[in-house]
Amino acid sequence: MIEAGAMNRSHWNQGLVVLLIPLFFAFLPVQRAHAAVTKTFVLNYFYPATYYGDDTCPQGLNPLPDVFFKRDLKILGLPQAEVDAMFDKDYNNQNGKPTTNWVSIAATRGNGKDNVYLHPTTVPDAHLLPAVGRFGYGFNLDGKGAASSEAYEDPETHEKGVNNRLFRALGCIPAYKGSPPPQPPLEPEYRWDSTRSAMGAWLISIRGEDLSKDGDVTVTFESSIDPVTTQDANAHVRADMTYRIVAHPASRNVLHGVIRNGLVTTDPATIVMKCDAYIQPVYEFRQARIRLRLKPEGRLEGVLGGYQPWYPIYWSHAKVGYIDERGFGVDTPALYYALHRNADAYPDPKTGENTAISAAYMIEAVPAFIIRDNAQNAARRPSQAEFGDPSMSALRLCATLTRCAGSVVGSNPTFAMTACSRSASATSASPRPAWSSMMRWLGASPRKPSARSTEAR
Repeated sequence: MIEAGAMNRSHWNQGLVVLLIPLFFAFLPVQRAHAAVTKTFVLNYFYPATYYGDDTCPQGLNPLPDVFFKRDLKILGLPQAEVDAMFDKDYNNQNGKPTTNWVSIAATRGNGKDNVYLHPTTVPDAHLLPAVGRFGYGFNLDGKGAASSEAYEDPETHEKGVNNRLFRALGCIPAYKGSPPPQPPLEPEYRWDSTRSAMGAWLISIRGEDLSKDGDVTVTFESSIDPVTTQDANAHVRADMTYRIVAHPASRNVLHGVIRNGLVTTDPATIVMKCDAYIQPVYEFRQARIRLRLKPEGRLEGVLGGYQPWYPIYWSHAKVGYIDERGFGVDTPALYYALHRNADAYPDPKTGENTAISAAYMIEAVPAFIIRDNAQNAARRPSQAEFGDPSMSALRLCATLTRCAGSVVGSNPTFAMTACSRSASATSASPRPAWSSMMRWLGASPRKPSARSTEAR
């Protein structure tokens, strides 16, 4: 009897185990057969994509300031002996106290009284030598292919009809001279180095089912509340660092793309990234697309191309004034004319003048990690959503110096510092795109700019 009871209990226990096995597996976490994979990178460099080959600048590079200052002052009619005397004493005087009014003379070399950085058309057009040749980085933005006017062939993809008029305008300025393989030119490298540790880090995340195979991906281009962590042994951004992203980041762009043969390409879209006032407060690209390649060593390299307003590019140089000209050799009034002449998209309906220029920028990034901080009391920056339609965030891009001084966002102290220095309260006498055109370009109803100017910093 005892043995029979023990056997019954054994059979009962075995049956119970059999019954519990399905329940056990039912409560295990269900894992998808193909869980999505995400790789995140922090930008090390972002700079205009310029290329330099044997045929890029057949007429040579554009003159440096020791030449163009004297050239413009000669046109103005100042006595050569007087110019040479000031030049010899103060142009080469980098650290000592000025002994002449050389800087003031150079800054008013158009008509002898107006600031040439506020009024670039007071100086005759010096006609910067353009970057020509076969190759230039970017995309065929206008869809015309090889028939596109003054277009290039991308040296990496060999796509023809590449629209990159910004390269055409800048490519033969010595400080913007590119080198194959691509590397940051002198001035863009200095600008990015000076600001990347002060502004919120730019992050790119690529998400897909299997990033080693062809298929759809989602690319998120956004900013952190933390600056980049520098520097590694090569003075670059350190890899594998962690960055926080709040619920409403200053910049966030979610893009659909595809990966083919290890190359990620996104669909055309508007991309807006908040930067730093020293470089350019906001980068705005229309009809933009990104091309990215995951490198075997773990880095990310690529190109962003699209149409961007040309005047903020000019003002990013003009607001630095004489320092930018003397230090980097950028003839600022001549740059104004070159950008205006090469603008190739979004014409002003009244004047017919184009308000945007095709451009391409190099992206270099290293692996990183992100933490999304959704806590209500987390440090928070205003988001694009606070301004309604995300495209309206581009209101922070001023189309002209006048509108920068009286921006429609002037009532918001967070963005009172927009695409112009706060010290720029004077009205420019230069030709400029119409405000209504800029608003139509942004996909918004035209609004009159506020009459209120921002304060001087």
